[in-house]
Amino acid sequence: MGETGLLLQKVMDFRTLQHNLISANLANAETPNYKAVHVDFEGLLREAMRKEGTLRMKMTDQKHFSGFQSDLAGVQPQHLVEAPPTSGNDYNSVDAEREMTRMAENQMMYQTAAEILRGRINTIRTVIMESGR
Repeated sequence: MGETGLLLQKVMDFRTLQHNLISANLANAETPNYKAVHVDFEGLLREAMRKEGTLRMKMTDQKHFSGFQSDLAGVQPQHLVEAPPTSGNDYNSVDAEREMTRMAENQMMYQTAAEILRGRINTIRTVIMESGR
């Protein structure tokens, strides 16, 4: 799928995971001692892409190069637990308004990645159709 495809796949996987965590946070907004959880994936992606560029060739045979090896393949989200607020008796760290804002932002980012992926698929489809003529 190439480096861009791998990046889009990782972004969409992250956005799906983030959506599930935000939903769980909202569902537990009234649960005593519940700590809101999020993932830090974007920071890890930025770091992976900074390391010596995003593409590196991997030699599989002395006579040729095949495939790409990237730090993106190993990037995994890290769960971040939010500390409870200093006020309140239930020690719940969910802020429903903040979670709804995160949900809206996450949805927009997912839709953007999906549109980019859709465009790539349409381009590939067009190239295949044109080469078959």
